[in-house]
Amino acid sequence: MEQRIHDRKKEWLLGVIVILMAYFYLSVIRYPTELARLIWWKAQMNTEYFRVGLSWMVFTAMFLGTGLWYVGTEAKKLPKDSWIYFGLTVATGVWFPFYMKGDLDMVFFMGLFLHGAAVYWLMTVTGNIRGSELDERGAGDLLRGFFVLPFSGYPQFFVEGNRLTRFLWQNKRGNNSKVWQMGLGLLISIPVLCMAIPILRGADAYFDQVAGTVLQGVIDTIERMELVSLGFTAVWTLALAGYFFGLFYRTTHKKFHALSNENGSLMEVSMERQVRRQVPQMVLTGFLLPIFILYLLFFGVRVMGIAGAMDQIAGGDLWISTYAREGFFELCWIAAINFVIFTVVRWFSSQASKGMRILISGLGVETMAFVTLAFSKMWYYIRAYESFTFKRAMCCWLLLTLLVTFGLMTLELWKKKIKGIKWGVWFGSVTFLLMAYSNMPAWAP
Repeated sequence: MEQRIHDRKKEWLLGVIVILMAYFYLSVIRYPTELARLIWWKAQMNTEYFRVGLSWMVFTAMFLGTGLWYVGTEAKKLPKDSWIYFGLTVATGVWFPFYMKGDLDMVFFMGLFLHGAAVYWLMTVTGNIRGSELDERGAGDLLRGFFVLPFSGYPQFFVEGNRLTRFLWQNKRGNNSKVWQMGLGLLISIPVLCMAIPILRGADAYFDQVAGTVLQGVIDTIERMELVSLGFTAVWTLALAGYFFGLFYRTTHKKFHALSNENGSLMEVSMERQVRRQVPQMVLTGFLLPIFILYLLFFGVRVMGIAGAMDQIAGGDLWISTYAREGFFELCWIAAINFVIFTVVRWFSSQASKGMRILISGLGVETMAFVTLAFSKMWYYIRAYESFTFKRAMCCWLLLTLLVTFGLMTLELWKKKIKGIKWGVWFGSVTFLLMAYSNMPAWAP
């Protein structure tokens, strides 16, 4: 019984912490709270972005600290990979106060990266990813961390609030009785005060002045608090607190609650790990072969079309920017399709024959060829205008990350020690942070 109460107290403390986190988060994103007015006070001040960036760093520290405390795992027992994501999250949070003002173009991307890194770190610490490390299921794990886990644990926030109320009522009934008695006495005294105060104000001019000042201060305070806005803030704070609570609770407790049984109590069902199944090699071959041939034909046509495109550019019939953009967006679609095909086929053919591995490798090589072609178009565009811009730099980073990731995934087919997706994500994350810290407005305005 004492152990259950101890566990409940941990959940109740988490509930208080996530309420503070939610209110702080709303303030940082410039939601109209009292704290937001302090953070964003006088938008023209030079320290505005530093204070907002510092607030993001503080929120990052709150999230990481809460995760470490709630998981309750000693540092030496944390998974090795979790330190990588911990470092990425810290580096992202530190970026905001020092670089936010000078590089506003990166703020949106750094915000997305911060949320993704923090959620995946928490899932890695708690061992709530599907598998022992980051692999082709990583995107699904991240989506599960953003949506499934928080919202599946969302009701638990209010369940624990109800349990806390019942605990206080049952275990401190004597104190509660005194509180209720005191409250009832105060309520009864209100009519008497309403009659006595005007009489006393008429009896003494000095008391009338003091009482008038106090009452006016109370009225001004009520008007300044904007009760309607305060109500919306309270609703959003509780809603966001439930999201944070569900995220921490479900990632730490790896058991999902099923529907109530006949007795009305909740049944706990362990989360099932996804099992890798084998699909017949000929099925996968028949699926991949026409796609492989189609890409070969398409790539051949594109290569042969380069000369014609150069003639159109020279004749003024085709803009260099249009040529580069078309190359980039076609690459995005092809890379997205190929990534899904590549990962799905590889997942269902873990024991692939040499011929199948050659075919899958061919798909990877074709994708890298598309990346190289798109990069050549982008580089031609950059050389023509002799300058980097933020968008051009981001495109080059994305192309380079895709090239390295597909190269690693292709090598993994032949060298099992290579972890293609994991190393590709690490490469993209580190290079992204290096680019963010490189003072991009100076070289890519």
